[in-house]
Amino acid sequence: MSGCGCLALCLGSLVILQEALEDLHFSHQIKEELKAGKEPLLEMKTSNGEVERVEVIVRDNQGTVLGFKKGKAGHYQVVFGAGSKERQQEMVNRIRQRYAYRQLKQNLARQGYTIVEEEHTEAQTIRLVARRWR
Repeated sequence: MSGCGCLALCLGSLVILQEALEDLHFSHQIKEELKAGKEPLLEMKTSNGEVERVEVIVRDNQGTVLGFKKGKAGHYQVVFGAGSKERQQEMVNRIRQRYAYRQLKQNLARQGYTIVEEEHTEAQTIRLVARRWR
């Protein structure tokens, strides 16, 4: 059994995932074949030594490695690679938050809302105020 787990927040968009990773300055690799709709060719070693095929590999500056692969339901799942479990969970939480932030802003813009205030707290939360003029 590989070190694979599904995020509580379903990640369905590769584009939003890539934007979130760029926001967080995580080194990541996405195969060009995937962008063209073909099968992924990236392989990574999981935390328990097995090799898993993934669409995205993410690394932080401490050597922690995560992968993302598309599950049967079409959502991306996390594959745990090298690094401590605590650091991996911290990375997953940061990615989850940034993904939700990007997705929310995209959905609000699509519905005609404008972000008028954004606050980042010391508790690592983000507060957004949005308005829509009719």
